[in-house]
Amino acid sequence: YNVLESMKINNVKNIVLPSSCTVYGEAEVTPIPENYGPMIPVSLYGASKLASEGLITAYCSMFDMNAWVFRFANIVGSRSTHGVILDFINKLRNNPDELEILGDGKQTKSYLHINDCLDAILFAVEKTNDKVNIFNLGCEDWITVDRIAEIVVEEMNLKNVKFRYTGGSRGWKGDIPRIMLSIRKIEKLGWKPRYNSEKAVKITAESLIKEAGWQ
Repeated sequence: YNVLESMKINNVKNIVLPSSCTVYGEAEVTPIPENYGPMIPVSLYGASKLASEGLITAYCSMFDMNAWVFRFANIVGSRSTHGVILDFINKLRNNPDELEILGDGKQTKSYLHINDCLDAILFAVEKTNDKVNIFNLGCEDWITVDRIAEIVVEEMNLKNVKFRYTGGSRGWKGDIPRIMLSIRKIEKLGWKPRYNSEKAVKITAESLIKEAGWQ
């Protein structure tokens, strides 16, 4: 709200919102298109992103602004400060023999490398000029949490690591166990990610392991 009010006062017309796939909640279709509805978030994070989208679209309508809203899949890349990959690395540094995995390890999601994400944002802003431009950003594939754990273990050159599950289909309250976004809309404009979900996770794991100083 404060940013939008400042834009209105200072006659700034364009805004980019990093939104999230969590706005869709537990959608009944896969992959999920941008026009899917109703959107019923199951987490406070998803609800806050959806509320932000609504506020921005209202300002665009009322005060002649333009917006680009990007609903991200799970973004990964070097210098990450949180996320499943870094969580696994830190846990394995503390105990190389056992890895705790939240949920049942079957959670299945898409992952997008940060470089692909930034390229897509710049591409879409340049190619579109509607009052409100909404795009999903991700990969039309997915990877399980179990597979991410295997990749991290492989990249750390560990052997015979025991996986210990906390149980249940969700890793935490508000977690969406299975989600993949349709990226047909931005693909039609000519953009595609360079890396699929598994490659994005692998590249990120390599970078974060080096940053952690693991030998």
